[in-house]
Amino acid sequence: ACLGRFAVPGAALASGLDWDAVFELATRHRVEALVGLHITQQSLAVPDHVRDLFRQGQRAQTLTALAQTGETIRLTELAAAKGWPLIVLKGAPLAHTLYAESPTARQSIDIDLLVAPANFTAVEAELLDAGYTRSTPRLPLPPGAQSMARHLLNANEYEHGDLGFKVELHHRLLLDPHALAVSFEDLFARSNVVAVGGVELRSLGERDQPAYLCCHAAGHLFFRMKWLVDLVRVFESLGQTGIAATLQHARKVGCERPVVLTLALIETLTGRAYAALDPASRHDVAPLVRRCVRALHGTPRDSDNFRMRDVGDDMSEMLFGLRLASSWRSRGFKILQHLSNHEDINTLQLGRTWAPVYAVLGRPLAFARWLRR
Repeated sequence: ACLGRFAVPGAALASGLDWDAVFELATRHRVEALVGLHITQQSLAVPDHVRDLFRQGQRAQTLTALAQTGETIRLTELAAAKGWPLIVLKGAPLAHTLYAESPTARQSIDIDLLVAPANFTAVEAELLDAGYTRSTPRLPLPPGAQSMARHLLNANEYEHGDLGFKVELHHRLLLDPHALAVSFEDLFARSNVVAVGGVELRSLGERDQPAYLCCHAAGHLFFRMKWLVDLVRVFESLGQTGIAATLQHARKVGCERPVVLTLALIETLTGRAYAALDPASRHDVAPLVRRCVRALHGTPRDSDNFRMRDVGDDMSEMLFGLRLASSWRSRGFKILQHLSNHEDINTLQLGRTWAPVYAVLGRPLAFARWLRR
């Protein structure tokens, strides 16, 4: 139902469903507010206790969304006062654009902000002054290790202990520095202005936004339905001509395969046909589509609590990333990403030129961390 007008009609959905399982699944995919809204709009026959659970989820999500929107506006205005251009990734601008009828129904656990790399350190200092503490990378790093941190991580993570907000401050769009590698200046020049709460927020432009959303979701194997809901709405707003233009743009910036994969996955799940996809492209990504469908039906692995039984999944994810990559540079980074960990920076405290050392020592260091647990 969350995937829009291509989904099974409401009457069919209501027939013989285990609604407790539906609520659990909706919560896992972070779409409980959207499912609750659909239940209300379609007047589905849902058990009272489950209907109450969805209502509670909707109320909680509304309060969270309003609070996050207020904090997004506050942080945007702090940056503007200092003259630092800033783009809000996803979040409030996306909710007010794609979910105009009910923007608070779109769930988000953090606030994603993109700034120019040259301003990153200054904006981070402003966040720390505003009451945030950095959670990733956790420890202060010596100057010589900063380049490796920037290479392995596209964003630092922060938490506000009193207010409970989480912020990801990005210096580039994606974890892979070789995919969608567009300068901040070009992204900002093409960005859209979205009015939210009487304030103008910047979001990614018409071509950059769908390419980024596809790459972000594909990088996580689409294991949350929430990302697909966003993308179905994006592609519906673009139409077939806009989708073709997005594919052409993605080809130019080195991220065509994630966009092709996204379109093929939506076709598989909804029966919707995208004319911009040729048969050869569909066939090429078919194994990746099957892997994403398994991820949607599975339970996400806790990346902070790696166990030996996770080795198979870890290898599968690395192979998926290698097949998704569009260049040898991207494939090299995927291998480095899976062999090392950002926590290795705290241990080795070496710069980017020592990346081969991180690759060689990454697994032994991960094993040592696992033993300490």
